[in-house]
Amino acid sequence: AIAEILGIASATVDTLMRRIFDKLGVSNRTTAALKAHGSGMILLEDSGDAAPRHAGA
Repeated sequence: AIAEILGIASATVDTLMRRIFDKLGVSNRTTAALKAHGSGMILLEDSGDAAPRHAGA
């Protein structure tokens, strides 16, 4: 999907993702996103769509 949107080969996306993972010291997209968010590289906005969490849920 990313490759299609950018108009590049999927192998290129794989290579670029591996390079990003190496620079961040992670091994997958989830950990990369968490690390980027935790370090302030990306900010997430609250859409207000999520149901509130309740204790014990």
